[in-house]
Amino acid sequence: MIKSIKLKNFFSFASQEISFGNLNALVGINGAGKSNLIKALQVLKAVIGEGEMSDLLINQWGGYDAVMFLGNADPEAFIQIEYEFDHEVLARYGYHFQEPVFYGSMLNRVGKDKCLLVDKTLTRRFMSDMRLTLNGLCFLMALV
Repeated sequence: MIKSIKLKNFFSFASQEISFGNLNALVGINGAGKSNLIKALQVLKAVIGEGEMSDLLINQWGGYDAVMFLGNADPEAFIQIEYEFDHEVLARYGYHFQEPVFYGSMLNRVGKDKCLLVDKTLTRRFMSDMRLTLNGLCFLMALV
């Protein structure tokens, strides 16, 4: 079970942490970010489950510039998503951890038509130091 999602520069979210319980409902006015929260779940599915991140980013969402939070003019800015999983729920499925598990993805622009995706699974928070620990799984995706 996902306990929380932390979003940075992702669509309409400049910086936001959303916590989940056993039952959740998305309610809000138009433009509040409900669909963008669902997109954050799609990222997890694409990166971990299907490996179709480039199709999602380019063909479905229109590329890096369409996904990047519009309110951030910093050219060094990056998109980051962190998922926190409940280690007790994971144990029911045979995955045993002593503390919550965090999975994160960071997307950086590399030049005009490429971006770098870094993803990492850890058993501690890493939003603050992700840019310094790029030793996770890395690969380049061409944006066309």
